[in-house]
Amino acid sequence: MKRKGIIIIVVVCFALVCGGVLFYITRKSNSTLGDDNLLLLSRKGYNSVEIYEQKNKLTIIAKSKAEFFDDAQFTVETSGEITPADVEITWMTIDGRPELELLEDEDLVIAELKIKDSGRLICDKKINFVKKATDAVEDVLKQTTK
Repeated sequence: MKRKGIIIIVVVCFALVCGGVLFYITRKSNSTLGDDNLLLLSRKGYNSVEIYEQKNKLTIIAKSKAEFFDDAQFTVETSGEITPADVEITWMTIDGRPELELLEDEDLVIAELKIKDSGRLICDKKINFVKKATDAVEDVLKQTTK
């Protein structure tokens, strides 16, 4: 009986060690975007834009804590080295006014992203963190006018 208990303990410990090693290997291979690759992070309120630098490309991740925004990710091909000075993120209100014109009760919900590579504009994109919510309101308004 004592021997059976020892065997069970050894098997369980072996399974835990194997599971831990497998988890570590899987996590390491899937985490190509780490803090050491982070080129720039811009956060306003609930919203953030993270830009990661990899070989010949940038990965841009837009995140929000708001329920009505699904995180977004896209890549931009590069030919040279990109520095934070090559990236411009301008935060705006829902009606497109810049941060300097922000009123007291407004949020910055649009991020305009411009990236240059060797002086040439390679990305000019607006990330709208409330698009899903405004689309839902438009759909309701269309249904009520029918």
